Amino acid sequence: MTRRLVLLAGAWILSLGLPALVRTSEAAEPPTITGWIYRGGAYLADEPLAAGQPRATGLQSLFPPMRSLGANPMTPEKVELGKLLFFDPVLSGKNDTSCAHCHHPDHGFTDGRKLSMGFGGRGVGPQRTGGDVLGRGAPSLWNAAYSKWQFWDGRAEDLETQAAGPITNEHEMGEKPENLVKELKAIPDYVQRFQKVFGGDAEQAVTFANVTRAVAAFERTLLTFNSAFDRYAAGNVSALSPQERDGMKLFRSLKTRCFECHNFPTFADDTFRVIGVPETGEHDRGRACVKGEGPDGAFKTPSLRNIALTAPYMHNGAFDTLEDVIKFYAKGGGRAEPKPQEGIDDKVGKFDITDQEIADLTAFLKSLTDTSLQPDPPASVPSGLPVVAVKTKAVPAPALALARAARPGRADSSSAVIGNPDAAPSARAVGSAPLIGFSSGNMHRVPGGLQPSAASGNHKAVARTSQIAGTGSATGGTPVPQGGATFTVAPGQLIQAAIDRCQAGDRVEVAPGVYHQSLTVAKSGITLSGLNRGGMRAILDGQGTLPVAIQISGSDFTIEGFTIRHYKTSGIAAGKDTRVTFRDMILDDAGRNGVQMIEPTILQGDSR
Repeated sequence: MTRRLVLLAGAWILSLGLPALVRTSEAAEPPTITGWIYRGGAYLADEPLAAGQPRATGLQSLFPPMRSLGANPMTPEKVELGKLLFFDPVLSGKNDTSCAHCHHPDHGFTDGRKLSMGFGGRGVGPQRTGGDVLGRGAPSLWNAAYSKWQFWDGRAEDLETQAAGPITNEHEMGEKPENLVKELKAIPDYVQRFQKVFGGDAEQAVTFANVTRAVAAFERTLLTFNSAFDRYAAGNVSALSPQERDGMKLFRSLKTRCFECHNFPTFADDTFRVIGVPETGEHDRGRACVKGEGPDGAFKTPSLRNIALTAPYMHNGAFDTLEDVIKFYAKGGGRAEPKPQEGIDDKVGKFDITDQEIADLTAFLKSLTDTSLQPDPPASVPSGLPVVAVKTKAVPAPALALARAARPGRADSSSAVIGNPDAAPSARAVGSAPLIGFSSGNMHRVPGGLQPSAASGNHKAVARTSQIAGTGSATGGTPVPQGGATFTVAPGQLIQAAIDRCQAGDRVEVAPGVYHQSLTVAKSGITLSGLNRGGMRAILDGQGTLPVAIQISGSDFTIEGFTIRHYKTSGIAAGKDTRVTFRDMILDDAGRNGVQMIEPTILQGDSR
């Protein structure tokens, strides 16, 4: 028997006429950070949309880069050290208050108070007593990593600077940097952890600057981007309820103008605006408190993500509920106050809103809730001081695997499926006439689409055939196939049900008739065609009650052959990066805006 010893790249194979035994050295997997992935030698936030990844729908956008992340890179050990420090009262002058006392997980990483309570306070949340009452409420730390400016007045440029502020403020935690460093050096566990993270001896590793770096690293893990809205934006049309989708239309309309200051994906815009919130005490100059900045009374636009968890609202806790906030804006914001503040932002103006619309808008805001990455508090901290009690736990969110699977560099990207075209959409009746949703025999997709099954009468998926690559979206999105399937919709049926089941390249044909409906198109490469038979057209009729006929976010969308009439705000509202072609359109009393560009949009076509 011949014996052969063969050396292959990194492996020894001993050939004995038996199955080869291969020994390879595999690189160890890097330790994980919750909500982050390791790629290219660095940790990156595991966001729903990555650079170079095609968008599942026009609602997806890239999150902005995090400030100072390059100067303070993430490591698991640094995050763990920051978490211990965040929950450790040793950071305060009296060793009785931690960061978590005023940024508590149970209150959306705020404190649930109208005005925060700092130095000398006992307890947490609204029940905290006995301490210095501050001039503003604690801003939430959820997604603070994406903010260009920290604090309500933006006086800190990054989380590192922000962390230093409350620790050293005499009315908040009341600690001196030199005293804190001395205390930490006396705790062996902390010294070892600082040395492991930052290197050097105790003198070099345990510094106040490194305290703020570690705390900032932990705060960068307080991320929220797995909400029901995010799943909807990733192509899951059933992720939002009909009421939440109606609320989203209101949110993005020129009636409420919410989206102009709270746009995707952060639901903030890193600006400072005067909206005239009622004063609850002495006048707060806001941004004007920062030397050389202004205007007077302007405050940072906060993110609306996890907004349902962070009541009361505004910088001074002026409003207890989201409904109260909506009603304040509907009255014209501060313009309706007895003594209106000067310089109120031009986007704040009075608008009419019904109780149902308030409920819809509130439902959409609640759909932005996601605590799937909420960390558990440490059982104990190296100082031995008591850790604040936390009752809430992370609520797991359904995976956004559909969107993340298509990300460049993912092993499973070749088999990614965007959206769920065969999920039955839920129907919400609007107007007095009953509407029929998608059910057996009343809507058809041909060819290569959904057809009635002879066995059960239900619709089944049939292989798609004639798809030809098109030009793609305006910003490098997925190429748009042409020649896909066709849905037909008859009066009494929901057009939205057909749109929800479309894929790029599909076509929806709507028979002549009157449709009291409001539509949303978020996918790219879809054609919506109103059929003309014997001079009869398909009519979208808002009956003077619906705000918008059709709201578009997908690229390369064509709408043709419709009459749009009697909508309150807009006939067609087109979102960013959207190329919309409209042909043979009649707009009659289609709202005060007619065709509305929500954001920069390329339109082409003709209308009457």
